[in-house]
Amino acid sequence: MLLTAVVLSSFSILAVAQNANEKTAIQIEKVRTAVAKVGTGIKSEVQVDLLNGKKYSGYVSEANYKSFVVIDKQNLSNTINYSDVRRVRDKNGDGGGKAVLYVLVGVGAGILAWFLIRAATVQGPR
Repeated sequence: MLLTAVVLSSFSILAVAQNANEKTAIQIEKVRTAVAKVGTGIKSEVQVDLLNGKKYSGYVSEANYKSFVVIDKQNLSNTINYSDVRRVRDKNGDGGGKAVLYVLVGVGAGILAWFLIRAATVQGPR
């Protein structure tokens, strides 16, 4: 009976540890995706909130599989591990919002072109 309890408790500890590792891996992938979405270069401004409470603001100069580099206003380079990040915010706005705007402009231009072509080709009774 005691052996069964020990075995079951060890499985539950392993399950909790595995769940924590999965959450960490998911968080790291979210951060990688956010950094990739922002891109690199002077126009890729971000604010990075770390798990320890520190914050960095600047642009992403480079990114690799384990970390990325933020250059701040004093031109100091800060290498940040993805595993240390709580959140990455795009300071230039949501790139997805820009994509929606471009799609809507494209659709509007397509509708306008359709009406103009239709008006030019339709011949009414004379």
